[in-house]
Amino acid sequence: VLNDLRRLGGVRPKPSDDAPEIWHFGLLSFKARDPREDRAVVLVSATVIEQGLEAALLERFPGLGTDEERLIFEDDGAPLRDFGSKIRLSYALGIIGSKAKADLDLIRQIRNTFAHSRAEITFDVPQVAAACALLTLNERWPNMMGDVDDPREIFIQTAFQYGLYLITDCDKANDPDGPTLRQRILG
Repeated sequence: VLNDLRRLGGVRPKPSDDAPEIWHFGLLSFKARDPREDRAVVLVSATVIEQGLEAALLERFPGLGTDEERLIFEDDGAPLRDFGSKIRLSYALGIIGSKAKADLDLIRQIRNTFAHSRAEITFDVPQVAAACALLTLNERWPNMMGDVDDPREIFIQTAFQYGLYLITDCDKANDPDGPTLRQRILG
């Protein structure tokens, strides 16, 4: 039973997936967002990023079978089981740069706050809003992120862009006059 549960959590998006397949949880929406769903938004968004880090790392580990992947990412004591370890190794391998690492560490902290608190937490809580204001991707890429000043939208858009980049490793959204997607994300 426990192995079956782990397998449910280990379904990773594929590089061939498009945005709606990766973010099929209703996060890509133009409707007003319900603050009562903030915990789910944070947990799912962070999960997509974490799975994106796994996908990017697996590109650097060719030839691993399912058993080896499980030993590295899923089993008790696996060296890359937690979000922080995946962020640190991704940084060490040059998958992400220092600004992206800082953003992802902040997203991880926000995720941990939402995941481990019994209190009613939303993006409207001043400490959460202040943490979201520290995310830098919207400043480094304003034309992609839009004029966003709502902490909830900053978090969602930042998570979306990082998740999409890490999963697809694409450079398709290049602005011919600006830096590539990889340069923007590597920050």
